[in-house]
Amino acid sequence: MTIRTTAIATLLLLSSAGVSAQGGSNSQAGGLPALAAELAALKAQVAALEAGVATPAYPDVYAGTYTVMILESARYACNDTNDPADYFGTPGGVVAYLQNQGISSTSTLSSVTQVLSDGYTLEIPAHITSRQELRLSGTYGSDPIADDAITIGINADGSFDFASEPDLSFGGQMADDGSSFSILASAQWAEEDCTDAFTALIIGMRQ
Repeated sequence: MTIRTTAIATLLLLSSAGVSAQGGSNSQAGGLPALAAELAALKAQVAALEAGVATPAYPDVYAGTYTVMILESARYACNDTNDPADYFGTPGGVVAYLQNQGISSTSTLSSVTQVLSDGYTLEIPAHITSRQELRLSGTYGSDPIADDAITIGINADGSFDFASEPDLSFGGQMADDGSSFSILASAQWAEEDCTDAFTALIIGMRQ
């Protein structure tokens, strides 16, 4: 039995008992006006209980659909220098320099997507990101890439909870009224003689 059903049944019992005790509407002082006031007070209590059940501690504040912009800067570089002079006079030095230039790059990635929040988590769906890449050799490329879905937890204070990795820096905050949020993430990984790094800014506005 729901809170509303229980409360309504209680109201009916109280109403019946009140009328019986008073021997009719005109036999006791107050009569129906007093009973009506009592019923109104009980209805107000029922409404308050229903509101408490429908509105948990904080989720409604941060729930909704958000339009989200993701802007990322990524870098991939091999060895510790871009100065060809450091390679001159060494066996295969110039060739090694050109090879490292050929695979080292800087990229800008951007996307706009719709994100759902139930108040407890942000569900960033799988989406397509536009990538513009410039290799240090001078080669330019532009192509779409597929990004996987990401789930980000929301704490009661509006901060975000994300399973962090040792080299990952992650932080962000919901607005107090849940109208917007921002996230900044960055990471850097070493891969043999190369380094892969990125910084991403995520901004969302509730629709």
